[in-house]
Amino acid sequence: VTLSLTVGSNFTNSVGDTNFDGEINVLDITQLVSYVLNINNYNTWDLVYLISDLNEDYFLNVQDIILLVNIILEDWNNKKSIVK
Repeated sequence: VTLSLTVGSNFTNSVGDTNFDGEINVLDITQLVSYVLNINNYNTWDLVYLISDLNEDYFLNVQDIILLVNIILEDWNNKKSIVK
């Protein structure tokens, strides 16, 4: 799943970039776990919520965390195979 959002000219993020730093990495997993544990603090239409709901079931839960880990591992494996 690839989704890019552009708001103004300085904001471009992908689904899974839960901390809005422009990269998808372990920091996003940490942020997503925080969101999952504090679900009542987020509205289902908040941008954070929409970018974090990777399986688009309108819930932030362990399934989204697993999907994010898989995205990161897939990206890492792709980079590793290019280096060889």
